Formats: sequence, C-alpha cells, structure tokens
Amino acid sequence: MTTREGAGAISPRWRDDGDDDKNNSRSSGGNSKNSTRHHQEQRQQQQRIAAVTATKKEKAARKSRPLMLRIPSNLLESLRDEAAKDDASVNSFIITVLKKYISWGRFQERLGFMPMHKSMIRIMLSKMTPEEIEEIGQMQKDQTIRDFLLFKSGYNIESFIQWIELRCRVLGFELLLKQEANPNSIFVMIHHDMGQNWSLYYKGMFSAVLQELLPDGSYDEIIFNTNKASFSMHLAGVSIDG
Repeated sequence: MTTREGAGAISPRWRDDGDDDKNNSRSSGGNSKNSTRHHQEQRQQQQRIAAVTATKKEKAARKSRPLMLRIPSNLLESLRDEAAKDDASVNSFIITVLKKYISWGRFQERLGFMPMHKSMIRIMLSKMTPEEIEEIGQMQKDQTIRDFLLFKSGYNIESFIQWIELRCRVLGFELLLKQEANPNSIFVMIHHDMGQNWSLYYKGMFSAVLQELLPDGSYDEIIFNTNKASFSMHLAGVSIDG
C-alpha cells in the first residue's frame, strides 16, 4: 500500500514494510542546522525535566508504610483465591490490583473507554476498507496524545513508548521493545492476533502521533510492518531519552 498524501498523511521519509504493503517511499532532506539544533535543545530540556521527575517518583516508590484495613470476610476470601492462582501473597496481590487501578483504571471513565469484546471489534473492522481504517487511526492522534500526556505528563518519545507499554499490559498484548544506543534506534513489536486491520489501525494512529513528536530532520527513517498477528515500527536515528 502506498502512503497517501494530504492531511494526516505520514512523512514521505517513512516506510511501510507490511505483508500487503509493497510500495515504500523515501526522500532525503530535513530542516536547517539551526532548526535541528533548536529541536535538539528542546529534547534535552525535556530529558532533564523527565529525569528529575523520575528520580522523585523512584524515591517515593521505595518507601512503604503499614496500613490497617477492615475487609469483609467474603472479599478477603476472594482475594486469597485470586492470589493463590498467581502463587502470590494476599499483600502482593492487593498491591498489584491497586497499581493497575492507579495506572489505568481510574482514567477509563475520564478517557471515555468502555468494554467491548474482541470479536465485535474484528467484525466492525472487517466492514471497512484499509484506507478507512488508517484514516480512523490518524483521527485518533489528538486523543492518543492527550492520553499519554495524562498518564505521563510529558510530550515526547519516552512518554509515548511508556503509553504503548501500559496499553499492551491492559489489553493483554505481548510487547517486544528494543533500544539501541549505537546507532540510536527504537524497535517496537506488538503481538495482538487481532487481524491485519488492527495493524493498519495502529499504523495510522502511530504514524500521525510520530509526525507530531518527531519534526523533520530529527530522525533518519521510520519503518512500519503490518500483518495479521502483529504490528511493528522501527525508528532509526531516534532514542527514547532524546
């Protein structure tokens, strides 16, 4: 599938290596040295702020305090049963449940999420053309950016990658994430088993988000791969921590 030009279209320097998408497009170029330097300074500033925030959160996370709770006996028995399934203590299981709620559950209503069975999603996607699915993904860009700003309070690649990790945990998708320092590159693969159309949806959404996060000249190449069981993207010349 060739990349489409127009509003929301991905950069010509981005490639799609999908099983069904055979046409790739590349072009050279970039902004001036001054513009590139400005973007680098912005990323460095974002990195410094993120480092300070992460340090504070890490120090807070190390502390633990005892808390006395009165739990109904039937609820306690259910917690024990679920903890036993995971071969975990009740204490660690409750902490896991609370972490999941803090990281995701408390935001669901605010973000407008609602439960929907995977089979229903597959049927809905099957009724649309590949072009329509990618367009819907691109239209999700603003909402997606608001999501990871809400979760991580940062507008950068690092926050986006963390948002992807969180979404995969919540949806039960297997995530493979690799970062290389020399040369700088990021590889993300999501195993979803939701069909080709779900991969195309990710392609549309992720390409639109990355177009916002990565100004021209701040990366070497972006490659997408889509198939029925997984979606992957390779960001060349880009590092998570800028």
